[in-house]
Parts: sequence; C-alpha cells; structure tokens
Amino acid sequence: MDELLAGDPAVRPGTIVSSLEGNSSTIATASAGKAKSPEIIRKEKKKRKREEMPEWFRDFSEKQNNILTEIKDTQKKAVEVAAERNAILKSLTSAMLNK
Repeated sequence: MDELLAGDPAVRPGTIVSSLEGNSSTIATASAGKAKSPEIIRKEKKKRKREEMPEWFRDFSEKQNNILTEIKDTQKKAVEVAAERNAILKSLTSAMLNK
C-alpha cells in the first residue's frame, strides 16, 4: 500500500504516537517544525474570509460604513453646537448676575 501511495502529494503519513521517551521527543520536534501557530492560522482564515466575500455583501458593508461615518459626523456637530449653546448661556447668566 505504501508503494502505491508514495508518489501522491495528497497522501500524508499519519502521526506516530508512542509512549517511549526517545521516540516521542523526536516525533514532537519533527512535527513542531511544520505546524503553524494558532495566531497565524486565525489571520489566514480572516484574510481568506475577506477575500471570499460576495460582491453584494461588500457593497452592503461599504454602505453601512458610509452611513456610520455620516452618523458620527452628525453627532460630532451636535456636540459642538451644544458646547456653543452652553457657552452662550453661561455668558448670559454671568451678565445677568453682574447687573
């Protein structure tokens, strides 16, 4: 069976599990060099998901981001207007108290 599948790149040998100390350390070091860290795997999955987004979802997401930006701008302007109003009211009350 090994002879038949030896040239096939899709076939990978299974992991050998042994309770012997000598074998387990050599196997662990051999497999550790090939394994990717979980953080790298997560980043690759996120990148792949972003690239695989359908066009309609990208359009929808872009529209939502634009709407959110507009809302943030409006809120910022409202805070500025409220600050101006408070300054005017403060100056009026101080003028009335000084009379």
